[in-house]
Amino acid sequence: MALIPTTMSNWSYVRGRRRLHSMTWLFFILGCLLMTHVSCQQQSFRRRPEDVEVKLGDTAVLRCEIDNQAGSVQWTKGGFALGFAREIPGYVRYTMVGDENRGVHNLRILNVTLTDINEYQCQVGPSKTNKLIRADAHLNVLVPPTSIEIINHAPDAMITIKEKHPTELECVVKEARPAASIIWYRNEMPFKTESREDSTDEVEVLEDGLPIRKNTTKSKIRIIPSAEDDRARFTCEGRHPALLRPHRVTVQFSVQYPPGAPRIEGYNEGEPIRENKSVTLTCVSRGGNPLAELIWFKNDIRIDSSYSKKPRESRNELIFTASTKDNLVRYKCEAGNIMSLAPKIADVVLTVMFPPKEVKITGPTESKVGDLVTLTCSCGNSNPKADLAWFKGGVPLDDMHTSSVISTDGGWTTASNVTFRIESTDRRETYVCQAVNRGLGETKSATHIINVIQPPGHPIIYKLQNEITAGLMQRITCTSTGGHPPATLTWSRGGKKVDSVYTSDGNMATAELAFEANMTDNGIVYKCEAKNKAISTPLSETVTFSVLFSPSSVTITTRPKKLKEGEQGYLTCESASSNPPAKVAFLKESQDISSQLNETVSNGSNGGKKTSITLELNLTSDHDGAIYTCEAKNNAIKQSVHNSVKLDVNYKPKFVETAGEKVSVVEGEGSVVTVRAKGNPDQIKYKWTRNNSLVKNIPKKLYVDGPILNFTEVNRKDKGKYAVEATNSEGTTTLVIDLDVKYPATILTTWDSKMVGQNENAHLECGIDANPLDESMVVWKYGDMEIIRPTQRKFQDKKAYLTILNVSVSDAGPYFCFVNNGIGQPTNSSIFLIVKHKPDIDKSPAIAKAASKKGQTGRLICHAKGAPNVTFSWDRKDGVHLPSDSTKYHIHTRMVDRMNFESVLEVRNVQTEDYGLYHCIAQNELDSDSHDVKLDVTSVPDKPLRFRVVNSTDNSITLTWDPGFNGGFEQTYKIMYYQIGVKPVKYVDVFPKGSTTYEVETLSRATSYGFRIESINEMGSSNYTTENVQEETTSLGPNPLLTNSDEDFSTNPFSRLVISVFILVGATMLLINVLLIACFIKRRTKKRLSSASEQGSSKSATIEMYAPSSYNETVTGETLSSISEKSATYSHGEHQDEYIEDGGKGTGVSTYLVEHINHHSSAYPYRQAELGGLRASTLPRHPKNHGLEPRAYAEDDGYVDAMRKNVYNQGIGDLGPTYGRTTPRPTSSRPPQVPPIPELYNIPPEARYVPYPPPGFGSPVPNGSIRNLPLSNSQDMLNNSNHPPPHDHMTSFHHHIHSQPNGRILSANGTLSPQRHSVLTTFIPNPSPNLEHEGHLV
Repeated sequence: MALIPTTMSNWSYVRGRRRLHSMTWLFFILGCLLMTHVSCQQQSFRRRPEDVEVKLGDTAVLRCEIDNQAGSVQWTKGGFALGFAREIPGYVRYTMVGDENRGVHNLRILNVTLTDINEYQCQVGPSKTNKLIRADAHLNVLVPPTSIEIINHAPDAMITIKEKHPTELECVVKEARPAASIIWYRNEMPFKTESREDSTDEVEVLEDGLPIRKNTTKSKIRIIPSAEDDRARFTCEGRHPALLRPHRVTVQFSVQYPPGAPRIEGYNEGEPIRENKSVTLTCVSRGGNPLAELIWFKNDIRIDSSYSKKPRESRNELIFTASTKDNLVRYKCEAGNIMSLAPKIADVVLTVMFPPKEVKITGPTESKVGDLVTLTCSCGNSNPKADLAWFKGGVPLDDMHTSSVISTDGGWTTASNVTFRIESTDRRETYVCQAVNRGLGETKSATHIINVIQPPGHPIIYKLQNEITAGLMQRITCTSTGGHPPATLTWSRGGKKVDSVYTSDGNMATAELAFEANMTDNGIVYKCEAKNKAISTPLSETVTFSVLFSPSSVTITTRPKKLKEGEQGYLTCESASSNPPAKVAFLKESQDISSQLNETVSNGSNGGKKTSITLELNLTSDHDGAIYTCEAKNNAIKQSVHNSVKLDVNYKPKFVETAGEKVSVVEGEGSVVTVRAKGNPDQIKYKWTRNNSLVKNIPKKLYVDGPILNFTEVNRKDKGKYAVEATNSEGTTTLVIDLDVKYPATILTTWDSKMVGQNENAHLECGIDANPLDESMVVWKYGDMEIIRPTQRKFQDKKAYLTILNVSVSDAGPYFCFVNNGIGQPTNSSIFLIVKHKPDIDKSPAIAKAASKKGQTGRLICHAKGAPNVTFSWDRKDGVHLPSDSTKYHIHTRMVDRMNFESVLEVRNVQTEDYGLYHCIAQNELDSDSHDVKLDVTSVPDKPLRFRVVNSTDNSITLTWDPGFNGGFEQTYKIMYYQIGVKPVKYVDVFPKGSTTYEVETLSRATSYGFRIESINEMGSSNYTTENVQEETTSLGPNPLLTNSDEDFSTNPFSRLVISVFILVGATMLLINVLLIACFIKRRTKKRLSSASEQGSSKSATIEMYAPSSYNETVTGETLSSISEKSATYSHGEHQDEYIEDGGKGTGVSTYLVEHINHHSSAYPYRQAELGGLRASTLPRHPKNHGLEPRAYAEDDGYVDAMRKNVYNQGIGDLGPTYGRTTPRPTSSRPPQVPPIPELYNIPPEARYVPYPPPGFGSPVPNGSIRNLPLSNSQDMLNNSNHPPPHDHMTSFHHHIHSQPNGRILSANGTLSPQRHSVLTTFIPNPSPNLEHEGHLV
């Protein structure tokens, strides 16, 4: 019995061992089954890569989808592995796209080029239970042809060929993949021919250094042209799948062929044409290329080739007036071109009818009684021939003989003779010959007169007197009666025949002699003779005259022959012959100067007398060129003659023309100083001197040319006295000229700035160099305004002084010294008056906020005004001083202008604890000022501020506003407007983007409108402003209430309304701010207490997003909720239901998570760096080209405007060219170092904000956390950055960096140490598994 307990105990032990053994085998079998199941789920291709063809420049996608993926996926190109990263390093156009969680690893290639043609392979790496799998695909790039051409012919060329002469057209479509196809067209219709020959050549071209094979397609057609192919268009069309439209090239044929036969229009052969009638013969030939050349011939003589061309026709119009020579003439037209073997002919013969042009009688005109006389009548050319008849005194004569002959001009000529005897009763008989053209019914006649002659009577002379005056017209008449014909009377003078006027009346003849009497008529015999054919010796009568005449001339002689100044000179005047003797006198300037001179009289010609006198002169230079006149006058007939002499007196030069003793000229202009010296001889030499030195030519500046001193460009150094010497053979004379150079004002001495204390006097000085210059030419201004405050001004020694009494801060600014002396452009110089005062920080709401996404760099701006220079320092709100330059913070300060300063705090790699208030302290030697700037997360923008009307017209209203906080993104604006009392609402987007002034157009006249405005960024909109801005358009023209700056503002009802609205809105906003501040303080206190109570808890804490607190300055869900919901609660107010806004509003959605993160090793680990004992990780970011177009900052733009545009744009500071990219991956032994990059101040908002989460953080997994992605090649990202512009030059201010004695890192939540690991799961991939972590998505 004693053994029983032992046996039972052993049995229990055995049973326990068996049960354990059974359970072990059970677990083993289950494990094997599980391993078998897992091993059966081999990774495989759900979709294998397939060959792809894409056009050059398009996007190619090679698809690869994996089932049961276990290994890593990568693509290869031509056997070269591209890597496992989704963003392929070194291949910026290559990206793996698709949901990798579902095994989608498509390879996307952007902007495909020929270098992308290759074999690609999708590879899935092996694992413990899976083998490597791979699949190939070929990428082929379709390349459109580079060109199309018809060989040896330009596009749209005209090809000239001959009819039936074969020709070839060869079309080439170059360098396409695959080969292009060619289609021929004739006049846009497909052209097919059996003679077509096509070929394709493979060519090898280099693309980015790689040989690429392309195809060149050729097509040749052979054509035998005909006349129908003339003007035909042959088109070669190249087609290719890479072309949206086929390439085309066209040529046109010009086929040469003979013209048609000509025809003559305008006359029917045999039809008679009257002489002098206009005849038009038109030769027409149709067809032919080129069109026919038409030539007219007259009796085979070429007369005209001036043809004209019309479509398909040539015409040569021959217009002429029919003449006698055209009778029976053959007109021929020949047509031909270069294709004609012989010209084609058309001809016509003309018939022209015409009367005789003249009838002529020949025979004696005088006869004696009993003479036998024969007369002949001849008739000119006539068709038909003319009939002739004779008449005497109207009685026909029968005894005549007539004959006709053919004319060489195409008609007939006719002649007739008649013979008769002179009767005793005949005196003056008339005979007529008449010619009649019976075909035309026209008559032409001629008349012939025969006179019977008798002897004349003795001539008689009729005169008034024998004494006549020279120069007067005299008339004497000679008459003779009897005789037939009347006597012929002739006059002679001194035996020489002279002309007279002969008349006869019946048997009485008269000859009148008219002549102007002169001195040669004195004592001359005039004779009249009478004669006719009846006598052989003429009958005559004579008369003699006595003529009174003045001298014909006077002569002046000088003694000695060479006159000189200071010597005696003699002038002798002698008149020519005169009857009676002339009176002689010397005249000077019409005054008689010879009253004391004695006359000498002697015999002259023609029975007259000569008279002479002599004048004595004491010669001076005034006598040179002086004119002396001698007058000889016949007092009997009151006639005189004159002669003048111009004295030639030698003397040394005398200046007669100068520019004056003083010559004024403007500097920079050209000036010609001209003098003229008079002397005799006039060969004068000039010499210019200055300061006893010879003035010489200076190329392109000064030229001396005799009496001319030519300055091409006068300089103030040219001012001074210039002497010019004039020299001739008689001596030298000198003239001195003072050259006064006027030049524009130049300000020589001014201060750049002047600093004084308040209530002191500021003395400003402006030194000036100008000519001319006086006090009236200087004006002082404050900026661009007149100075109206009390000042003292003085001008002395080319200096202008301005004293500003008892200056205040409002007197600070630029003072300008303007100088304008009327020469050139006015000039000015500024002196910046700096008034000492303590710093005054700009605390406006628009500059009190900044925004940044996590992981980016936040830029906080602090602007202060003060003098002397202001320095800045920054603290966290908890009092921790921030260093000026560290891995976390960087402070850079610049001087905006002489009294405005700006400090920018950059918070790098912003984390949750970095959000909150930062304290800016500005100080100078007088005092200090401080201000809090809040760093917040990006959000929808704030509403615009001070929305107001600035102008209105009859059809438009112009609005302006101040930008609100942009939420961290570029913002645009949308204006809502409506007609007061009318329901419909209209919207208009403000353009250009960023503009803060907009004119709403196409409004109705004299109508009231309401306006609201909202700001929009990529996160949403601010909703519309609550204040309702109203304005009424004018009835005509611009609104005087808004455009007349002189109107009293207080009398404008609209202005009073605006002021009232602004006051009301301001009070409302102030009340809201007070309530918000009180609410924030209350929440901060509550949150601090709540955070303190949760420090020791191990329970998983769900942390909501919260508003900025005093503890860690992050953002709560309540704040974002209020931001997201303000679209519905803050914008519309009481008008919420009245207006319907277009489009949706983007809302800020936020979710905070708590999760346990698997900290085991991964195939794609995060980059990690040790930072002061805290293990931190960075995530890769995709490279992003922001298209930066930096705008250069100018101080003249105004500080307020610049701050309004840049205050909320987060700068990237020292990131520079690496902005938007990760830094190169550090080695294990070296922490990451980011090199300093030039600072940027004015980068557009779109370039300063990277979307969150950054590309590369991946997609949210089902539990809401962020899945880690493979790290991209950061160096490739760096290589694709845009380079920023040079940073502004600014005054550097050095700050002391404060740190804890123990070297721990300071943060907004307190001191961070290695033992503190409460960080976001998004940024720490491998935390301790026992910790709970905060994570959020924005």
